[in-house]
Amino acid sequence: MDIKNPNDVLNTPAFEALKRMQEQFNNSAFAVTMREVQRTIDAVKVPTLGLTAAIQTYQDSVAPLATTIQSINNLYAPILEQTRMFEGVYNKSMAAALQSSVPAMKAMANIDFSTIQSIVDAFTKYELLSESILKNIDFCSVAEMYNTGTITDEDIAEEFDEIVAKKNFSISESWDNIKKSKWFLAIRWLLVILMFLGNPVVDKVKDNTLEALGVNDFWEESGIYEWLDELFCVEEDSSAITETEAKETINQEKTGNISKQKREDLLAKIKEIRTFISAAPQDENTGNLLSYLSDLEKDVNGKKYGLVFEEHREEIDEVLATHTPVLTEQSDLFIDNGGEMNFLIEGDNLASLQLLEKTHKGRIQMIYIDPPYNTGNKDFTYDDSKVDGLDGFRHSKWLSFMDSRLKIAKKLLSTQGVIFISIDDNEMSTLKALCDNIFGEQNFIANVIVKSNPRGSQSTKEIASVHEYILVYARDINSAAIIGHKLTDNMLSEYNLSDQKGAYRLLGLRQRGGFWRATERPKLFYPFYVNPDDATLSLTEDEKHTVAVYPYQPSTGEKGTWRWSREKVEKEGEYLIAKPVKRGTDIVWDIYQKDYVATGDEVRRTKAKSLWDEKEMNYQNAANELKALFGTSPFTYAKPTYLVQRAMEMMDFSETPFILDFFAGSGTTGHAVMKANIEDGGNRRFILCTNNENNICRDVTYERIKRVIDKEGYSASLKYYKVDYIPVSERMYYEYADELLMHVRELVELENGISFTGNAEIGIVLTEEELDEFIANTEFFSKCYKLYMGHDLLPSDAQEQLLRTRGIEISIIPDYYYRDLQEV
Repeated sequence: MDIKNPNDVLNTPAFEALKRMQEQFNNSAFAVTMREVQRTIDAVKVPTLGLTAAIQTYQDSVAPLATTIQSINNLYAPILEQTRMFEGVYNKSMAAALQSSVPAMKAMANIDFSTIQSIVDAFTKYELLSESILKNIDFCSVAEMYNTGTITDEDIAEEFDEIVAKKNFSISESWDNIKKSKWFLAIRWLLVILMFLGNPVVDKVKDNTLEALGVNDFWEESGIYEWLDELFCVEEDSSAITETEAKETINQEKTGNISKQKREDLLAKIKEIRTFISAAPQDENTGNLLSYLSDLEKDVNGKKYGLVFEEHREEIDEVLATHTPVLTEQSDLFIDNGGEMNFLIEGDNLASLQLLEKTHKGRIQMIYIDPPYNTGNKDFTYDDSKVDGLDGFRHSKWLSFMDSRLKIAKKLLSTQGVIFISIDDNEMSTLKALCDNIFGEQNFIANVIVKSNPRGSQSTKEIASVHEYILVYARDINSAAIIGHKLTDNMLSEYNLSDQKGAYRLLGLRQRGGFWRATERPKLFYPFYVNPDDATLSLTEDEKHTVAVYPYQPSTGEKGTWRWSREKVEKEGEYLIAKPVKRGTDIVWDIYQKDYVATGDEVRRTKAKSLWDEKEMNYQNAANELKALFGTSPFTYAKPTYLVQRAMEMMDFSETPFILDFFAGSGTTGHAVMKANIEDGGNRRFILCTNNENNICRDVTYERIKRVIDKEGYSASLKYYKVDYIPVSERMYYEYADELLMHVRELVELENGISFTGNAEIGIVLTEEELDEFIANTEFFSKCYKLYMGHDLLPSDAQEQLLRTRGIEISIIPDYYYRDLQEV
């Protein structure tokens, strides 16, 4: 298309596109969409000669372009500094990256000024820009291609067809060919126009409303838009993407030490305010304001009392800000062995916890976790990097990592729930402070010391550590279902006496844990009377019971109090017995309680101690358990099942309780739950979450559960889910609602502890088509007794009648799974 009148170029879409792009540059630095870049390329490519002449004509009526050189340079200096080669982006992700303005411009803006120096002499025929602007810039050869028609649509399409025709096309491998292509040169030429030409022109035409001359229509008809769409645009994919693909889309500038970023931003604002105040007329008020600003700076830079750490934002945080996690079942790993349905979730545990918040909020009765100890020996992975002792933010990264996960863990615990966290000296103090903040100091139960390594760790030179810790917190200390330990064999050996009621031991009725005077506890001060002939007891004196007995302080002879009140003695006096005790040269009487090991079928418990030193607690037992299953130990410093069982024994579980471990690692918690169920007939269920670093989830966690079930013949089943992600940030809910629907099945299974796989007794329908198919399937319809139905699904009258006649229980699937996304 030729432009006859040079002034008409001001009415072309080229200038409209330049105007829009310049305004976006000025407002947000690189806020340019890929579509605008495409349209600008298309519009500029045809009228190059006319555009040049038009600019010369237009310059005659505006201020000399040279006077704006400095402002242009100032405007674009940051852009030029940030541009770099768009390397390492592959295939599918290339289009997604180019659609984002920053990666797109970085890809196209790597102009090699050293190869185009001859432009200055050749470009004088255009009389467009001065040498002072275009010094050492040569784009004459590229411009000549436009002017002579060397670059055509067919050339461009043919070049890229050749480049991408290879079966395994790689942007990185094909980069040399791409950057030599006419299309790539065209992109560079456009960028030069935008950088050095756009600002002075757009400044003069920004208020004009111009009519298009049909250039866009020309390129629409030529098929160039369709070709660019095929090359760049990412087609909608109904399937979810992996975590790795999701991480490729995130803005790395939004991760890392965000506390530092916030602090520096605030300090920069304070600096701007100080500059403004300093430039104003000075008086007492301005002096005071400057003093206040100094105080603010000190406060921002200073540390606060309590747990202070540099808040870090992980890559997974940014992924979850732009994507929603979903569960996808790995059906080939389903273990159908009857019994309770258990679950293993592979993926970042922060994403797993967010999904569990949808299905198990306020429902988990016990959580046990064994997080990385952050020893400084690269045992802790943060954003795919091993953290060592030289990392200045080692503790802050770990605390940020734990903080986000424990906050969700608290939401998952039921009112009676309790969390047990294994840790060692490296982070014990910081974890205690963090848990006090999250769960509340009042809900702290204990810091249990576990003798895990009897031989002692050799990592310290001075004192060999033989222990670790378990921090125990309740969701609500007043409702916590924690009831102490079952008696161990050592404890049972103390019950060495017996009568018709069973084995018992003797506990002194004297007040233990300190001497209480009668004036301090008057209700616990009263005399016992003993019959010396048969050692029987009475609370009243008579002709047989005449010996008065009081607890007393041996050093002073002062009388004290009992542990039981008089009222309790009157009700349960049969459990008391008097015994003669030699004190010095005298024989006196003392009162003891018969403490029976059990009453009827009740399992006797004792208050749990904060020291667990049984031999079964040590690491070697954990290694032996793994060797028995794998032939070797595939996991260093795993926890023994006995430790988790001891924690479970302390819990007074309700019917079919859930036990969660979101640092599942070697799968100890799952093994312990199944083992405990066999030993005491319980019906606990486990949910394990772990990433798949070094294939640990598939090769260790899952494999251990599978082998334990096979070897021990446990009646337990397992569902294996993988966390995937669906992009949501730039789409409306209705655009991806159907994709979410494809993953509701897994959430229903997880929430209800069931499996739809091969199970004719329960069904699920989410659409009208699925409901029609379900009713038409005679075999399933006749066996089904419960049907899970989508909340927005409305059966017809006939369908409702059929379901009612068949006696099928309808369970409506809740709408809270993705309600948060609908409300955005």
